[in-house]
Amino acid sequence: MTVKVLVVDDEEDIRDALEAELVSVDYDTVVLENGENIVNTALKTRPDVIVLDLMMPKVNGYEAIGALKAESRTKLIPVIVASAATPNGILTAVRELGAIDFLCKPWGEVELIWRIDHAIGSVAA
Repeated sequence: MTVKVLVVDDEEDIRDALEAELVSVDYDTVVLENGENIVNTALKTRPDVIVLDLMMPKVNGYEAIGALKAESRTKLIPVIVASAATPNGILTAVRELGAIDFLCKPWGEVELIWRIDHAIGSVAA
């Protein structure tokens, strides 16, 4: 089974870096530059996991998580928040919204892949 990851980040460099790391381990990727069309994209592409930035124009990460979790067909897709913000208060807030994990920017490739695999495994269990 090929893993499909939806990457949502407004910074092109971050999107490109995430996509390159995921492709290097044979994961399929779909990228968006903000959360505006996240639900429709998730419905069309059926990702196994979503890696989502918080601070984005138009629809931010908090709103995107809320939209995903409000839709019955996307609410079970695991969401990993990737942010440069300090996770202290944010971690609790995003978990309450339904995110499964938090990844601090900058991240290491091993950490990124481990968190994605762990998120997928948590849902499958």
